[in-house]
Amino acid sequence: MEDNKSILRRKLRQALIGSGSGSAADADDPRPSNLVTTTNKDIEMSVDNNNKMSLPAIRSIASRYGYAEVQFNEGSRVVAFKSMDSKVRVNVYHTTGTVASCLFHPIKGKTQLFRRDQSIQNLETIFANPRAHTGDGYYNVKDHCDDELRWRYVCAAVPDFCNQRQVSQIAAICNLWNEIRFDKHGPTMMDIYNSLPEEDKNEACSPCPDRCGNCGHDRAGTFCVLGTILIEVARVTDGHDMQIDHMLVSLDLFEETNDNQKMIPCDMFSICPCEDGNALKSFSIDSFERFYRQLMSFPKPIRRELIYFFLKKILHSYDLMVGSKDDQGEKTIYVKDGLYTRYYGGVFLSNKVLSAHHDYGELAYVDDRVAGGRCKCHGNR
Repeated sequence: MEDNKSILRRKLRQALIGSGSGSAADADDPRPSNLVTTTNKDIEMSVDNNNKMSLPAIRSIASRYGYAEVQFNEGSRVVAFKSMDSKVRVNVYHTTGTVASCLFHPIKGKTQLFRRDQSIQNLETIFANPRAHTGDGYYNVKDHCDDELRWRYVCAAVPDFCNQRQVSQIAAICNLWNEIRFDKHGPTMMDIYNSLPEEDKNEACSPCPDRCGNCGHDRAGTFCVLGTILIEVARVTDGHDMQIDHMLVSLDLFEETNDNQKMIPCDMFSICPCEDGNALKSFSIDSFERFYRQLMSFPKPIRRELIYFFLKKILHSYDLMVGSKDDQGEKTIYVKDGLYTRYYGGVFLSNKVLSAHHDYGELAYVDDRVAGGRCKCHGNR
């Protein structure tokens, strides 16, 4: 007969193991808890008819290593877990075998590790030591720009989105974007804003709603030049079938936005009279031409995703709209100049990519300590 201490110890062990993750014999296993291994039952559970990792096996291993499930997205086939100290998050795409982990290192800061085509045995290694490299995928650390890490994650999470060469090309254009936008050889948007008289500041928008991250630290003039390039590429790509001439403020800001700012023309970028933009066009012409060429080199599905992504980086509160002569029923938002107008994202972008962007935000921005803080301009697609 068990004494009270034995009963409490058994119940505690069962609680830590998790409901349904093992048998009664497993709960009374006398081995030390740090010698957790994958059982035969786990291996049997790990393979379904399509030879992919099963959810019960994944959840069993995660639970036994002290991870709590924090997300399950049936659409993107991802299940996510967080360590008890909230310093580690692991996303598992159970139908493709892609595993992404994000952890906070006391010296290196936030680190990320993406792995493709993992087995259930690899998964046990990852949960036992999230920093372990299983020989697959690629290792990314803090000194890589967040845009590159985000897109590497998206490409790993959506294997049919692009090939490995294109992953490297996307990483390259993200780094070029940041080199241009955060060039240190001139005044920043925050410098310009801070130089305004107080009475003018009340009428101007702060470069950053939350005053954190890189917002406001972008080089003055890059807004209009980069915006001009993105709209030009969008029109070259789809302008022959669609009219791309304006952007609409996000619905969550619609009521509080002035009527004359709810809809803005795409040509506002190219006709911007700011001196900083005109100076940049001549000073950094090679970089801008290189950005244009790199963007145009992608197949249309990837190019459209990048157009939308970069536009959101500089004008996060607005959505690009497209008009056509064909009524698309419920997808039509309104009729303008005789054209049925829809969201650019609703016409051209992939729901799988959208879900992967959301999952990256959940993975990379675990909390302010890990993410270093983020504002309304960051972490959104």
